Amino acid sequence: EEVTIASQTLSLLLIAWNEAESIGKVIESFEGLYDELIIRVDRKTTDKTYEIAASYKPDYIEYYDWEDNFSAARNPIIKRATCDWVIFPDAHEILTPESRDVIKDFLNQRDKHEGIDLLSPYIHLDVDEFGIPYLIFPRPMLFRNNKGIIFKDAVHNYLDTTEDKKAVPQQIVLIHNMPESRKAARTDQRNEMNPAGLQSVLDDDPKDSRALFYLGNTYFDL
Repeated sequence: EEVTIASQTLSLLLIAWNEAESIGKVIESFEGLYDELIIRVDRKTTDKTYEIAASYKPDYIEYYDWEDNFSAARNPIIKRATCDWVIFPDAHEILTPESRDVIKDFLNQRDKHEGIDLLSPYIHLDVDEFGIPYLIFPRPMLFRNNKGIIFKDAVHNYLDTTEDKKAVPQQIVLIHNMPESRKAARTDQRNEMNPAGLQSVLDDDPKDSRALFYLGNTYFDL
């Protein structure tokens, strides 16, 4: 008798601050793929982000107090996720239609995932009117739940891939286009937070190449 292997489940997690223009589009781009939707909205939000997010009937939604720490904002809702896999895009990163089938196939192939805990979709940054991105890079974002995988660092946070949890590139594409109305405020936030946050990492490890790279970029952009 043939044994049917059930599809794996997916939690979609989001944190948001003034993302009213984009959060609905992000959720809709994952519609039919996720089994659970969990959202945290910065209490300092001044637009309709919370109301729009709530209209999609998330399994859990809350306001939270921003602490100048992206990992501290993200990690609490990882603990709330109950599905097999978690995907945690930014609230202005939209999944491309072509990527939907890639995620479906991945979730339906439980027997082929042995040893894989973390996947890196490709981010297409600042895509122009011709569909050409300014930059393409992989970023770990899709990961197996209940494996102790969490975000590290206050700024330029990243998923902790220690203990041989290697990030495997996957042909999943998300379009990262921050709304124009948010760019100036996000730049101000970045310029204020990044030097202190990255310097705190270097205080613990002066040779941390990741922190040195991003701190150099930050000072170059100031």
